[in-house]
Amino acid sequence: MDILQTKDLTKYYGEEPLVVKALDGITLQIEQGSFTAIVGTSGSGKSTLLHMLGAWIRLQGEALW
Repeated sequence: MDILQTKDLTKYYGEEPLVVKALDGITLQIEQGSFTAIVGTSGSGKSTLLHMLGAWIRLQGEALW
């Protein structure tokens, strides 16, 4: 069973021609009981992804753990 799922998640900062694509079409699926690590180089969007997922969880009003 999935406890978290995204499809084509995007987050852009700025305006043309200086658009920064922090997240560009991220699809993520996390199953209950799984261990998930989010890794990448500095500036690759890890913190942006976690902030967006945290905001979504708060909006749902559900505790996943």
